[in-house]
Amino acid sequence: MAGLELVVLADANPCPRVGVTITGLDNAGESTITVWRAPIGEARAPVRGLRSVVVVDATYVVDHEVPLGRPVTYTLEVTAGAVVPDTLEVTVTVPSDDAWLQDPLEPSTAVALALDVVDGGVWFHSRALSRLGYAAAGDLVQVLGSRLPTALGGRPSTAAGVPFDVFADSVEECNRVRLLIGEAFPLLLRTVPALSPLPSLAYLRAEAVERPVTSLMGGTLTVWELTGDLVRPPSVNLLVPTWTYEQVTALWATYADAAAAGRTYLDWMKDPTP
Repeated sequence: MAGLELVVLADANPCPRVGVTITGLDNAGESTITVWRAPIGEARAPVRGLRSVVVVDATYVVDHEVPLGRPVTYTLEVTAGAVVPDTLEVTVTVPSDDAWLQDPLEPSTAVALALDVVDGGVWFHSRALSRLGYAAAGDLVQVLGSRLPTALGGRPSTAAGVPFDVFADSVEECNRVRLLIGEAFPLLLRTVPALSPLPSLAYLRAEAVERPVTSLMGGTLTVWELTGDLVRPPSVNLLVPTWTYEQVTALWATYADAAAAGRTYLDWMKDPTP
């Protein structure tokens, strides 16, 4: 049936994700749509690249920020257009034994974070997520003649000062962590249910300290001391194209079909959809 279709892509290339296909819109005019994503028990958020976008007939986007290991409901909202498709809501679960740390705007830098020790991999330090601080901004006003001051303030902030230290046990994995931390702002930690009480998608303003552990003895073990404050996710779309050859061949039967549309090679790199 036309409307919203999801395909779970659970491999690590570059990270677990979901292919979102929208079909059945007006093929003779423009429609404005938003696709919302809501993990169970959490507030909904728009899928990156599918918020108030103008579409004719159909479109396809890969969601690299789908929460892991829990049911997630996607909802298609048509805010303008002459045609509303049949299927507007689908629920999927993306399996993952690992959490993932990534740049929300450049998914190819994603790093898998195991919950236990992995030879040659990256895994959480024992003190990770051991402290979550919540503070409310405000002032105390001393009242003349009273022992108790009056407090003026607002709601407590989201978690701050959250440690999410990790070990990296190879030169390659340490370099991947170093590259990610040096380029991404904010960092996105995609948790699994075992890592509560953090939200499924934790966007973090992070501070990092790299501590080589065994390098003086010829080893490769490094500890990354990471501390972060939860922040709002960035609102812009992906900064780099993420299409794969397999995704493009699934959209077009032959090269002649694609070439007939008359776009340049750079156009196809940015967006090979029909």
